[in-house]
Amino acid sequence: MRPATLLRELGRTGGRYGLRTMCIGFGQGIATLIERISTMAGFRCVKCGKVAMAQKICCGRPMKKA
Repeated sequence: MRPATLLRELGRTGGRYGLRTMCIGFGQGIATLIERISTMAGFRCVKCGKVAMAQKICCGRPMKKA
């Protein structure tokens, strides 16, 4: 998973930590731990968890302040 994809998923799901692991061959590996410490989005859908900068309707309901 690319770092940009991992960051987007953390924002979409509201997760705090993401772990990226890679095999580099010959029994070696490397890992990257990413912590999301803040979000630019101010509103979150109660039903599906999507985030947005401005309040809007999602899943037929108004979004709540994150």
